[in-house]
Amino acid sequence: TLTNFTALQNCGAASMTSILILGTCIVIRSVQCNLHAPNPWYAYVTFLPESPRDLLNAVPLYISCFVCHYNILPVHNELKNPTRARVSWWLRSTTWFAVILYTIMGFAGSTYGHCTPSG
Repeated sequence: TLTNFTALQNCGAASMTSILILGTCIVIRSVQCNLHAPNPWYAYVTFLPESPRDLLNAVPLYISCFVCHYNILPVHNELKNPTRARVSWWLRSTTWFAVILYTIMGFAGSTYGHCTPSG
């Protein structure tokens, strides 16, 4: 095992870059699709599952988003001055970043759904 997490910084940067590229592609394709849609974009947004099967399909996405995100918790030992206030700010900011990122990706993906063959 590693004695510290510094060696993982490049891996973390690469994974965040790949997620940001994926999110950008989802948003771009959703905007392209909805510019030419016969109905307004909000007609295609699904807020609640329509069947139990839809709910079971969505649960793993929520779990993977936040369970994988909380791998950041042990990194607080890597901070130069890990005061309670700094660690608290760091955890809040990374959690809100994840919430906003996944909300944008989910919203864009939901509005893109009508462009797929299965709808």
